[in-house]
Amino acid sequence: MTTNTAQRKKVLGIYNTALKVVHGEQCVTHYLLSDKFSQRLVANEKIAILAIGKAACSMAQGAYTVVNKNFLTGLVISRQGHLPKSDLNSRFEYFESSHPVPSDKSLIAGQKVIDFIDHLPEHTHLIVLVSGGTSALVEQLKPGISLEDLVKVNNWLLASGLAIEEINAIRQRLSTIKGGQLASLASHLKVSNLLLSDIPANDPRFIGSGLFVKNSMNTVTSGLPNWLKQLVGSEVNNEFKNRKTEVFTELIATNAMLVNKIATLCDSTVNIFKQVLIANAELEADTIVSIISRGERGFYIWGGEPTVKLANNAGKGGRNQHLALLIASKIKNMANVIVLCIGTDGTDGNTEDAGALVDGETVLRGEQQGYILDECIVQCNSAVFLNASGDVINTGPTGTNVMDVVIAYKW
Repeated sequence: MTTNTAQRKKVLGIYNTALKVVHGEQCVTHYLLSDKFSQRLVANEKIAILAIGKAACSMAQGAYTVVNKNFLTGLVISRQGHLPKSDLNSRFEYFESSHPVPSDKSLIAGQKVIDFIDHLPEHTHLIVLVSGGTSALVEQLKPGISLEDLVKVNNWLLASGLAIEEINAIRQRLSTIKGGQLASLASHLKVSNLLLSDIPANDPRFIGSGLFVKNSMNTVTSGLPNWLKQLVGSEVNNEFKNRKTEVFTELIATNAMLVNKIATLCDSTVNIFKQVLIANAELEADTIVSIISRGERGFYIWGGEPTVKLANNAGKGGRNQHLALLIASKIKNMANVIVLCIGTDGTDGNTEDAGALVDGETVLRGEQQGYILDECIVQCNSAVFLNASGDVINTGPTGTNVMDVVIAYKW
């Protein structure tokens, strides 16, 4: 049984309240009603909505709320389990695709996107809504690359410990729609590309692998295995590169927005760390615990997306649970500290959980259930240990995706 019940309730309450500020429906509605975007709307123009990602359903509904009088058609593609039946709008087509590893559904989804764009009447205003998860959900492959190749590459990437920008740069090299290539198919349309950022630097080229944003750098990580180098090739190959499409691109929600909102809800001293968590989880856990140990009472808040290099035959868990278990190992016997590590999309790695909320007795509780801490860390089997200790947090799909947050509370 977990301890520090009142403090846990406080931290989770703060997080759940703050999460509303980056909810897909609220963010899209607010942005479409803003003076900045209203300048792009023309009286009586027909509007189509294309929403892709884990937050696609909520984002699409936000857009529809604003433009429904001019609405022509819409397509929503999201992860399985992220399309709640109660929220579906009969005027949209919906498709559940595969995440985090692509499948044949991802190729079907990619073709659906191409067909959707191709069949829109000329001068239609296409509002594109992109959130995290898009890279795996939709794909069309370069000639000579098979679905088997795609799956192999993504399995390697997810276990590699590479930063998401590096991962998505590689994905762009395999694709005929990523790296801005999809924009080339929309030259007959007016395109507004609105993004929920799940990228630490908020770079539109890498959010969803940049379907409508060209990546002119064309650089990929050095030190790739030879089989992957051969698949990646020398550059993004855009057979439609002579078609010009003007795309208006805007970030409508970021991790920083959420972190700042969390800070406003805290009832004692708040420490916000602008340096995002992007190093490997082991280093980030050391940094977090060192700061908390030396610091005064109050709240400590980080955002970001730590990396984890998965062990061979890795167990069950994700980067948030792995980070939480590493932190738990370092705050043993600290009776006045709790730490929440959580993914804002509601999922963490190969689990259906969002993360974990650990304290000074997490390790004791897990070991009392027969689990060995060091083994679970080495085997990336954090979810099993944290389920046994009672520290796993399950939110379900949240309607947003702006990376992860860590909230530590010391009293």
